[in-house]
Amino acid sequence: MLKEIAKEKLSEVVKAIVPIVAIVLILSVTIVPMPTHVVMVFFYGCILLMIGMVFFTIGSEQAMEPMGKQVGARITKTRKLYLILPLGLLLGFMITVSEPDLQVLANQVPFYFDVSDHDIYSVLKFGCSMVIVPPEMSMVWPSMPS
Repeated sequence: MLKEIAKEKLSEVVKAIVPIVAIVLILSVTIVPMPTHVVMVFFYGCILLMIGMVFFTIGSEQAMEPMGKQVGARITKTRKLYLILPLGLLLGFMITVSEPDLQVLANQVPFYFDVSDHDIYSVLKFGCSMVIVPPEMSMVWPSMPS
C-alpha cells in the first residue's frame, strides 16, 4: 500500500520538477554555459529535492489531512455560524502568516512600492480568510450557492 502511494507521489513530484529542470538545463547549455560539475550538483540537488518532497507529501497526507478532516467535520456538525466563521477567519490568518513565501514577499515589497509589510500582511490575511468563509457557509447552509 505504501509502495503504491510512494509511486503516485513520486509521479506528482516528477511532473512538478521536470519542467524546471528542463528549463535550467536548456539555459545552462545555451544562454549561460555552466561547468559540468555545477550541472551535476544541480541534478543531485534535484534528486534530493524529489525524495524530500515525496516524503513530505506522504507525511502531510497521512498525518495532517485526517486530522483536518476530523476537525472540519466536528466544527460543521455544530452548524453554529458564530463558531464556524471566527474559526475560519482565524485559520485563514494563521495559514497566511505561517507561509514563508508571504514573509519574503512582504519584506521585499516596501523596496519597490510605497506600502508597508504590515499592509501586505493585512490584505493577504483578509483575502485568504475570505476565500475560506464561503465554503464554510455552504457547509452550514447547503442550499446556499457557493
